[in-house]
Amino acid sequence: MNDLNDRINRLEAELAALKEEVAVPEITAPSSRRDLLRKVTIGAAGAALGAAAFARPAAAANGDFIKIGTDVSTPGSPTQNTGTTPTGVSFTGVDATGVAFLFEDGTTWTATSASTRYPAALGGFASDTGKARNGVYAYTQWPDHAGVVGYGSLSTPGTIGGRFEGNRAAISVLTSGPAATFATIPHKVGDIVSTDEGDLYYVVADGTPGTLRKLSGPTTAGQFHLLAAPVRVYDSRPGKAPVVGGDGLLTNSTRTVSLSSGFVGNTATPAVPAGATGALISLTIDSTVNGGFLAVFSNAVADVSSSNINWSTTGQTVAVTTVSAVDPTGKIKVKAGGGGSTQIIIDVIGYYR
Repeated sequence: MNDLNDRINRLEAELAALKEEVAVPEITAPSSRRDLLRKVTIGAAGAALGAAAFARPAAAANGDFIKIGTDVSTPGSPTQNTGTTPTGVSFTGVDATGVAFLFEDGTTWTATSASTRYPAALGGFASDTGKARNGVYAYTQWPDHAGVVGYGSLSTPGTIGGRFEGNRAAISVLTSGPAATFATIPHKVGDIVSTDEGDLYYVVADGTPGTLRKLSGPTTAGQFHLLAAPVRVYDSRPGKAPVVGGDGLLTNSTRTVSLSSGFVGNTATPAVPAGATGALISLTIDSTVNGGFLAVFSNAVADVSSSNINWSTTGQTVAVTTVSAVDPTGKIKVKAGGGGSTQIIIDVIGYYR
């Protein structure tokens, strides 16, 4: 009897909580053993009713929607919200044509179109008609763990751990602090670190800070692009069409030369594109008079006190390969000095951007 009373008391407590949320007829206090048994029966029924009223369809048969954020205004009959609350779908179809589980926010993209274009085990879609701003967002505070992990099977050839695409950029790496923090923060091989200064580093050895190789930044020349064939962009020798420069470069004079385009044979060919930071060129002097030198530098610079090639007598022909910075439109300056003069020929081999 005591055990039965304990069970009834527990059921009464559960029933009292359920009565606040579900309309269940009030039950009077027990007056007999029969009333006790009656309350047990009603309590069990009330518990079942409460479970039915608050059940969420967190699982569904294949092909059915899994409803997230349900409306229980009608007890026992939860329905999907009609606003922009994210919804999911359990999808089973032809291999590689469907999304197994899709979180979707908005009304302009459907599970059908999503599943046919982006087959995946898990999908996240945020439409500009909904409230979500990110298709997938993940965050962790565990050291040496990641908010998102993408893994392609090492035993299956051709698998990829992660793939990104976007209209503005395929991937955006946010700054992770000033360069000074490298001295105190441990890094592991494979880390990619960006700084407030706009520099990007790749970690090639573990440590604090480890060994970092700078990939790019405001003070780097950028990636070198080798042209398929050298492009002749300037030739000052008379009658050397289609590239016509002008007269021989005289002493103490400076000439501006564009490296943006030229010729391979008689075919017009682009060379250094806008936005390049530097160029690798072949610089040739020909038909020299007396002795002198040439200096090559960016058109954005007023003057330099250096030389890239020198000659000592009349009638010399000498070629060198050199690197020069260029202005934003791909122009350089060629300065002659030392008391002599020469014809000049410039071929672009490649550029940095």
